[in-house]
Amino acid sequence: MRILRLHYATSFTLAIAIAACAAETPVDPNAIPNAGSGWDRRFVAENSPNNIVSKITAGTDLVFVGGSFNQVRSRGDQKQRQHIVAWTGADWKTLVASVAQSDPLEGATAKAMEMFEGELHVAGTFDKFDGVNVFEFAKWNGTEWKNASAIRPYDIAVSGVNMYVASAHGACEIRNGAWIAFETGLATPKYIKRIAAIETTVYGQLGADVFEWTGVDWKTIGTVARTDAGAPIIHDIIVINHTLYAIGDFDKIGSTTLDSYGIARWDGTRWVGEGDDRGSRAAVYALTRGAQGGLLAGRFGALAELESTSPSDPMQWTIMGDVKRTGGEPGKVLAVAVHKGIVYIGGDFTSIADDGQSITSHYFGAYH
Repeated sequence: MRILRLHYATSFTLAIAIAACAAETPVDPNAIPNAGSGWDRRFVAENSPNNIVSKITAGTDLVFVGGSFNQVRSRGDQKQRQHIVAWTGADWKTLVASVAQSDPLEGATAKAMEMFEGELHVAGTFDKFDGVNVFEFAKWNGTEWKNASAIRPYDIAVSGVNMYVASAHGACEIRNGAWIAFETGLATPKYIKRIAAIETTVYGQLGADVFEWTGVDWKTIGTVARTDAGAPIIHDIIVINHTLYAIGDFDKIGSTTLDSYGIARWDGTRWVGEGDDRGSRAAVYALTRGAQGGLLAGRFGALAELESTSPSDPMQWTIMGDVKRTGGEPGKVLAVAVHKGIVYIGGDFTSIADDGQSITSHYFGAYH
């Protein structure tokens, strides 16, 4: 609570005091649910990003949020926050006040975010953060932004002490502080768009194909398809607990028709589905491990959790929240992360519905 002591205030001083009170809207204690009880109600227009959130990464104390938004108001204040911000659990923390975009047609946005060696690394369509040249690859040490490398990545993967990127130079690895391209023996690099790694085993994605790097070349380990003859899409490849997943808009990979729509797990020799959910036909955009060990999937229209109601029952996907856009059409959950037991989601939506109740939640949400 802010207490203002007023001694013979002029009208000017009084106006400043009133503005200071109005700048920070008090938090309604009823807006924050108890643990395990539901969705946070704080992320209304006055306390949320003003456009799509595409990436969320959990740090030690902060939740980092990136996207195409160019303003984030924290309880109604007017501070500038663009494209990369941090959620403290109570307020929004400014990381970038002004962004210069690198692609006028696409606009500035975050394409990949990872923590590496205690620093936040961000790849995206931006050239400057607050006047600092970052050239589409920036790192934040908690105090200032710097350019992370001359490489301009499409995607970033971190596995232990190793960082890998997919870029216009091909796939690269950071080694002893230097970036090393490891497709130099190829006549033409594969130019993969997505990259993932389990220790020193590197995987890539291009089009409908998933590859594994053999040390000398890329080996195809899966090609996705749709049984309805629609165009298949891989939105991402992700490593969770030393296991590779492919997610997107497909229900078949190689010769395997999956039980789960949009999710395939690689067991080292073959692809398998996760849970029974073919009937949904909802594309999957994000995947992570939940606080209880189950998978959480951000998909078209909803956030879903993989769980079993009893040891004898098969794993099933259940809806934690339906997301919608302003016009009422289904939204998209594009990013999912878990921090200190709270599930955070980002995407293209302005409301979340659970158990028949709908709450306003602009492009960002939290399930306690």
